[in-house]
Amino acid sequence: MLDNLICIIMFMCDKLEILKELEELRKAHLDLGIKKEPKEKVAIHFDEAHSDPQFVLHEAEGSATWGEAPERLSPDQRMYLGNWRLWGAEGFTTGTHYWEVQVEDGSAWFVGVSVDSYKARSWLKSLPSSGLWLVMLWNVGKGKYPSRSLGNAVRLVEMTKVGVLLDFDGGQVTFSNPDNDDAVVHSLHGNFTERLYPFFRFCLSVKKNPKITLI
Repeated sequence: MLDNLICIIMFMCDKLEILKELEELRKAHLDLGIKKEPKEKVAIHFDEAHSDPQFVLHEAEGSATWGEAPERLSPDQRMYLGNWRLWGAEGFTTGTHYWEVQVEDGSAWFVGVSVDSYKARSWLKSLPSSGLWLVMLWNVGKGKYPSRSLGNAVRLVEMTKVGVLLDFDGGQVTFSNPDNDDAVVHSLHGNFTERLYPFFRFCLSVKKNPKITLI
């Protein structure tokens, strides 16, 4: 009887110690600025005027499909033909903003934010220092690269859905997994002085006409 009582006391002590450690971890998690409460999504719309005309935009469902460009293009459309990029129509100069993006399995996309002046820059200079902060959603040949880096600037993650949290005043862009309790998968910092826009770039797909959706 005494042995059983001792075991129960030891179990309760261990449980209290575990709870104490969990609480300390929770506080440390909050100290890092990673907020776990539900985020309010901002409405994002694709900017047709400054995006590759090979995208077919579906405004009603907030999605875009990669396809073929129309035969007749305006001079402005030709300027963006072949850059494989999409932008959000509304930019931000202050505050905190959150949105979620979903892509299809079998495709790869870059998702993040860019400065307005980046629209006229080369993709080869796609570094944070040139005004681009992003991750790559890799869903082609899953299991090979669950999480890795492409150089010092880009994190590759095997996810079809990602949350983007822009803290303009705090100089931080955080990428999270909405399907895993908003677990943070990558975070980038910068000195934001220009208006920032949601940014998307198609990379490749094993299926025809891959789609990206703002959810």
